[in-house]
Amino acid sequence: MKDIKRILVLASLFLPFLSAGVFGAQEIAIQAGTILPISGAPIEHGTILIKDGKIAALGQNVAVGADTRVIDASGGLDEQTALEAITITAAEIIGVADRVGSLQVGKDADIIILDGHPFHHKTFVESTLINGKVLYEKAKSIYFSHITNDE
Repeated sequence: MKDIKRILVLASLFLPFLSAGVFGAQEIAIQAGTILPISGAPIEHGTILIKDGKIAALGQNVAVGADTRVIDASGGLDEQTALEAITITAAEIIGVADRVGSLQVGKDADIIILDGHPFHHKTFVESTLINGKVLYEKAKSIYFSHITNDE
């Protein structure tokens, strides 16, 4: 996994940062990546069109306006940049990097403990701490406790 070459559509994670309430009305097109929807087949060389913080269109032949901000996803990201994109960079964008986004003394103890590489599809969250309190433990989950990383 030297390079991350696909767009992972994690609407619940990224769309709140793109919402009209944070940045004003925007139209953004993420183009040329492989889109991995939760259900359905991957969409090669696809486009995700975002309007006012919501996915407005998704597919291979999506019309993009002249004033739309275009993000090229064809090259992918190296692992370090991808990890920063979902941690410290996201925290910087929304103005909370002084509290979250990296593991540093004095920051909120919002931590996940994984059983494998963070970008591997078989990796599970073992534990989640928010403000230093354990809020989730896979070992105590009725849904996931029986699953191991090698399955």
